[in-house]
Amino acid sequence: RDVGAQSSLRGGGGGSGPRRPRRSLRTRLRQEVRIAQARVLEMAASAQSVAGAYTTPQSMGWLAAGMAGVLVAYDITRFCVGSIKPDTLERISKLASTSQSTVEDAIGSEPTVIYDVKGRVVATLRGESTALDDVSDHMWTAVVASEDRRFFFHPGVDVRGIARAILTLGTSGGGSTITQQLVKNMLLSQDRTITRKVVEMGLAVAIERKLTKPQLLEEYLNNVYWGHGIYGVTSAAAAFFRKMPKDLNLGESALLAAMLPAPEALSPYRSPSAALRARSTVLKRMVDTGYITEEERADVEEKGMPSTLALSPGAALLDDKAKRGVSLGVTPYRAPFFVSEVLYQLRDMCGEYLQRRGGLQIHTTLDLSLQERAEQLVREDG
Repeated sequence: RDVGAQSSLRGGGGGSGPRRPRRSLRTRLRQEVRIAQARVLEMAASAQSVAGAYTTPQSMGWLAAGMAGVLVAYDITRFCVGSIKPDTLERISKLASTSQSTVEDAIGSEPTVIYDVKGRVVATLRGESTALDDVSDHMWTAVVASEDRRFFFHPGVDVRGIARAILTLGTSGGGSTITQQLVKNMLLSQDRTITRKVVEMGLAVAIERKLTKPQLLEEYLNNVYWGHGIYGVTSAAAAFFRKMPKDLNLGESALLAAMLPAPEALSPYRSPSAALRARSTVLKRMVDTGYITEEERADVEEKGMPSTLALSPGAALLDDKAKRGVSLGVTPYRAPFFVSEVLYQLRDMCGEYLQRRGGLQIHTTLDLSLQERAEQLVREDG
């Protein structure tokens, strides 16, 4: 009897006793979902407690400081690798220790001459320096009005100029002073890093304590780039107008000053219309700073492009149509495209410093007569 009862309770055999109720599949799924939800909530609570431990104001401060340190280290590395020239320290010492404007290693006294295959002169890129007293007043005032109107009043860094540049988005001039540009051109590279900018400002203030404003302005004019491989006001005056710097008039000076922000793009040989627009801006700034009168500005604007520009080789196409803004695609010397390629390769092989120093004799495979005949045929073909 006992064995039969146990057998009936277990549901064994063929007995018809009571059976344990079976849970349906839906019920089991519900239970599994509840268990999973409980585990998820438990994990979320644990993660929240861990995050809370690392998101305190103190920990967030350390995290921000660490990230800032990494960015600063990266910027300093970029500056050291790409912005410091091989002879930067030597040139800083010479520039900062001199009491006169005599940095002889910036620009040499001999021109760089490019010859064709038969020994004929294709281009002469002069590199001699010119004293500020031998530069037209119109020239240096145009540069000051355009590049750094408070040049004679700041200690090397112009806080007001930086604020003005930010507020006007650069339409009233950039924030870099002439002294900062001189430091960048002579001692540093053109790489855009925060570290380079800070070093540039520091050097500008240091150099301002050693050199006078006229000495700084003289060095700037003798080192600045005017496009087409031309460095310095002497080379620019000769290449564009066949003049000495002291003979430049107001229109010519304003045009040269207008090219400085973008020498290649604002060249009167490549984009006369853009050059004239930029010159108009320079003339207005000269009026605002009191260097010229409104009448003088209007007179120059009325005359348009300086007629002396047509005296340069390759500028024979500068007719009335070109003066109204047609791009010419020529340069202030013979065989312009070939010379541009030579200067590009020279800079790539020897560096910008050696190219600026001058005194090079460059012999090429160009046949000047054939080159000029080919260019003439292209122009006639339209």
